[in-house]
Amino acid sequence: MVLKLHEILLLAIAARPLNVDYLSDRCRTLNHNPQYQFSFDIKDDESTNYHNRKETRDGDKISGSYSVVDSDGFIRTVTYTADPKEVPAFRHRQGILLS
Repeated sequence: MVLKLHEILLLAIAARPLNVDYLSDRCRTLNHNPQYQFSFDIKDDESTNYHNRKETRDGDKISGSYSVVDSDGFIRTVTYTADPKEVPAFRHRQGILLS
């Protein structure tokens, strides 16, 4: 029986013992309370591109919002939360005065 190279490699990988110490160390280094925050704001008069975003994470809860000025001059804002205990998103539109 002739084995092809990829079959030999698959057999070699399957025959390797599982490195339990590596997996154990990897699980210990996971952050069980991840936290971050970021934001940005873009205001480009030449292309009339105006939007912003901000987001924070504290453990399992992620919340934030983003806004964009639509072509009709309304500001569209979405506020969101990724948390099993809360409503996922709230949308709001507000008119603005363009000069």
